[in-house]
Amino acid sequence: QEGDLALDTTKEDLLSTKNDHYRCLVQQILTKIMSNKGDWDLQKNIGCNVSDFLGQPNTREIGERLQERVVSELTRDNLVSPTSLKVDVVPTGKSSVEIFILVAPPGSRQAIRLSFGYDLSENRLVARIG
Repeated sequence: QEGDLALDTTKEDLLSTKNDHYRCLVQQILTKIMSNKGDWDLQKNIGCNVSDFLGQPNTREIGERLQERVVSELTRDNLVSPTSLKVDVVPTGKSSVEIFILVAPPGSRQAIRLSFGYDLSENRLVARIG
């Protein structure tokens, strides 16, 4: 809520993202997707629990459930408006999927595009920004 930190290349110092809503939202989405509930001592409800899908078969049903989970967690507590969010889960291998997230924040000219590679057999989640 109070923002995060980024590198300020002009001053070669740390910069707070408190007033940079775009960067702050990107960091909040990354934190939510990459975490499990209970990972954060002070905010136990942060997390998407993608690891719940470990060992599941890479089927259309599992992809839909994973998509529903991501949408549910990103729209929880009004982090992202459901009308500004699009999530797609696409199989990329026998046990791997790519989770594509597109967020069009109100009042912003730039959409946020993130993707996450997830391996259902190894519980490996890799974030890709851009």
